[in-house]
Amino acid sequence: MTALENHNNFNDIDELYSLCGFQNFKEFQEAMKVVAKKPSVVLKRDKGDIFVNNYNPDVLRAWNANIDVQYVLDPYSCIMYIISYIVS
Repeated sequence: MTALENHNNFNDIDELYSLCGFQNFKEFQEAMKVVAKKPSVVLKRDKGDIFVNNYNPDVLRAWNANIDVQYVLDPYSCIMYIISYIVS
């Protein structure tokens, strides 16, 4: 988190891995497998965009409101997400 908060101290993703104590992307992936509870998609982004939600520019213009695009990889999560809107 410290490396991300001070995002001026790395130039590319390989430097970020190094700052976080990983040798390379493969080692990072292995660490993610240990802590991840379900499948997820991690999108590549510029270092200035690390705190920007995923979005689609065309949908954003059409919807004209805040959006947070996420891939649905787990049917259970999809159902729970929909139900949370129905119940609340």
